[in-house]
Amino acid sequence: MAEWSNSKGVAAFVLKYRLRQQQPGQSNGGGAPAEGGSARQELTIVKGNANPAPGDAVLDEVLRMGIADAQQALRLVRQNAAKWHVDPKRVGMMGFSAGGGVSVGTVRANEPGASADFLISVYGPSLQDVKVPVNAPPLFIAIGSNHFNVTNGCLALFAEWKKAGKPAEIHVYDQVNAGFAMAKRSVPVDTWPDRLLDWMQLHKLLHP
Repeated sequence: MAEWSNSKGVAAFVLKYRLRQQQPGQSNGGGAPAEGGSARQELTIVKGNANPAPGDAVLDEVLRMGIADAQQALRLVRQNAAKWHVDPKRVGMMGFSAGGGVSVGTVRANEPGASADFLISVYGPSLQDVKVPVNAPPLFIAIGSNHFNVTNGCLALFAEWKKAGKPAEIHVYDQVNAGFAMAKRSVPVDTWPDRLLDWMQLHKLLHP
């Protein structure tokens, strides 16, 4: 994705945020079927929050660290904007999967100088209650229609943005589950980067 961004004239910085090693017996985030093999149930999304393990201290701590690291990365890019030849007023965030949750959480925190001017989430719903900031940036979402829990979480995130009167665009691709990223599958989801480019042009995020 970073290489694709570069090919379109967009500088890309890859964030490696802190994690915690899962210990034996800790929650796996609610991803496994219930004992006895019964089918998983879709989450009931409230306030746009698609956290699969609410109250899980390890997950909460990882999210806190990820957001703090993202905030510092945004500060760093803006501080070095002249040196790195980027526009400090067009510094956005893109997150895939859990990284989407970190990106949304960073915008939700709305820390001055450490938030994003645009937000892109690719199959990454919010992992916290969505509190849309007054100055919320434009939001772009791409998601597969069959992505357990995540599809509904991204739809809820989009709805919260629209409810707040903030610009948002969402693409839900049929016959797609998770992890499509930049892989080619010979289905319509292959063109999601083109739709992203259209959206970036719409919001004047690219150089003329």
